[in-house]
Amino acid sequence: MEKLQLTKENNHILSLEKILQPIRKPLEAIENRFKDCVASENPVIQEMVNYVFNKKGKRIRPALVFISSVIWDSPDQNKIIDLGLSIELIHIATLIHDDVNDRSELRRGVDTYNKKWGNSSSVLFGDFLFCRAFVILAQMGNLQIIQNLSKTTSEICEGEIMQSFLKKNYEISIDKYLEIIRYKTASLIAESCRVGAIITDQDKETQDCLYRYGLNLGMAFQIYDDFLDFHGTEELLGKPVLNDVVNGYITLPMIHLFNQKENGNREQIYQQIEEMQKDNNIKAIIDLLEKNGSLDYSLNKAKSFVTQAQKELEPLTNNKLKDSLLEIAQFIINREF
Repeated sequence: MEKLQLTKENNHILSLEKILQPIRKPLEAIENRFKDCVASENPVIQEMVNYVFNKKGKRIRPALVFISSVIWDSPDQNKIIDLGLSIELIHIATLIHDDVNDRSELRRGVDTYNKKWGNSSSVLFGDFLFCRAFVILAQMGNLQIIQNLSKTTSEICEGEIMQSFLKKNYEISIDKYLEIIRYKTASLIAESCRVGAIITDQDKETQDCLYRYGLNLGMAFQIYDDFLDFHGTEELLGKPVLNDVVNGYITLPMIHLFNQKENGNREQIYQQIEEMQKDNNIKAIIDLLEKNGSLDYSLNKAKSFVTQAQKELEPLTNNKLKDSLLEIAQFIINREF
């Protein structure tokens, strides 16, 4: 199977640090704005707020806001920074809720909120972050952005609910899987691209172009995440491999495996994989998926969405904007975490 890696040869193109260098200052400004906008007089809540910085992620979504707004040319950077922060707060809140639903104890190499503070407090803290995000958006006063992100947040919830009810559903189709990830992951990435163009009054064609780019990018992002669940390492992922199997989620590699006619009963295959996981026989699971071409299929599916994302950028006339988004698309399917 083809394995994509960040080699010395292509590292200069695919390094996230290099890609985000032009927007490093606004990304750093998010951290300070976070402390101001989410501060609480309640010491327990403030402790939970401070813990966010122990779990710092890639900040892909605010980065997309900044790049799509062409922040390096915009005179209104503070408003764009607040927009990026609000989207990151929505994202963090969804991750906290995900960890509660999945009973996860580790994310990005550190304990989850639910492990440290319990399920109830974690759910409420996620709600707290949602509320603070929309307070920031309300203060900005752009009704279209508020409407778009309200719709997107409801779509994320719809996707998570669909996924929850389809745990250990061996009959799930590829189309249903794609629908779920479109809602729960791709929708926020797509909107991150579009609102950056909205806040800087770019034309409707550019807004729609960036949204379509983001939607395809988000699909690739989630499919590649699901690929890494079988093909990554705990050290790089910051969480156990086969996390989806443990939590009962049927993702694209397994759906493809189920669809091979010679494999027979889907439930038996899943139980076989569960037994392999309990025995910590990860190699046997990988061998089974590779033998049936399921990992190759998933990787190629992610790459096809990246190709489509790149095509959506063709109408853009700002080459600096286009080049940055092309590089992010390449990074999405070449990362190891």
